[in-house]
Order: sequence, then structure tokens, then C-alpha cells
Amino acid sequence: MGLIAGLTVPSVVNSVDISRQKAVLKEDIQAISQITQEGYLDGTFESITDWSVLNTTDPIVQYFTSKLGGVVRQCPRGTVAPPCNIRSGTEATSYVDVNHSGRWVMSNGTNITMIGGGHINASYLLFVLNSKPNLNDGVGKQMAVVCNISDSLYSPVTGNGSLKPAQCGPWWLPTRSSIFYSLTWEMLYS
Repeated sequence: MGLIAGLTVPSVVNSVDISRQKAVLKEDIQAISQITQEGYLDGTFESITDWSVLNTTDPIVQYFTSKLGGVVRQCPRGTVAPPCNIRSGTEATSYVDVNHSGRWVMSNGTNITMIGGGHINASYLLFVLNSKPNLNDGVGKQMAVVCNISDSLYSPVTGNGSLKPAQCGPWWLPTRSSIFYSLTWEMLYS
């Protein structure tokens, strides 16, 4: 009896954990997608001329901060202690692509991060979602999402076709990102 429980319980716990990760990632993707569609359709993105994410007063940071529901905390640049110890892959929390003000701790237990370094501009927005920030070593808990905010088709690194204006999708191929992103877009939406 103990042997059966010893084999079954970890499997059940892992299954529940994966189901929870899928649910919160889908929730975050839905929020980002909806905000992106609204910003594209109402012309907000057309009016932005400064795409910096360094400060809480930067236009794109303010826009997402005002639209994201369930924000427990916004993480300003320089704040890298938990829960703001946000990573991009395995890069250090002080890395320029994540040590800025486009980072939010959500009430569902996730982190949403805009990725700096030129990945936020008038053509597209790049986000990394972290489903288990309390275990934030950058491995296996993240998902990269790109949103097209231009008037033309955008082809992300995925090679899975193009994103229409105001559409969000996966940034990387599952084979390239399996180290960082154990849950793929296909796993969430199949």
C-alpha cells in the first residue's frame, strides 16, 4: 500500500502543479492579448513615441500598469529582491532586459515582464511570463509571448507563421526554448 501511494502521490502532485501553471499562464496571456488589442484598436500605441521601459512614468509601462488587473506589485528599476527577482532565461535579475519598470507581480502568483533591450517598440511587444516566481532560477517556469502592434504581419522567431495586427503568440520554437519554457504554447492551447 505504501509503495503504491509512494508512486501515485508524486504523479498526482506533479499533474496538479502542471495544470495550475497552464491555467495561470493562459490567464496572463489572455490579459496581455486583450490589452494589446485595445491599445492597437483605440490608437494608444500609435500615440506613443518613447518606448522606454526604464521608469514607472514611461508611457508603455504606465499603459500596461493601468490595464493589468490583479497587480499586487509593480517592480521599479533597481528592485530585484523577491518577489521582483524576475529573470529572462537564466540571466541575472540585474540584467538590463529585466532590470527596468515594466515588471509586475500578479495576484495569481505569476510575474509578467516586458523584455527590454529593443524588444518593446512600435512593431511588437515581448513579454516573459513566469508561472513559478518563487523558484526563480530561470529554468522551466517561463513562457515568452510576443504581440504584434504594427499594421502589417509580424513573423516571430517561432517560424510558425505570422501574427496579424493586435495578435499575440509564442516567441520561440519549443525546441529552442525547452530549457526555459517547459510548457509550450501548443501544450496550453491543444
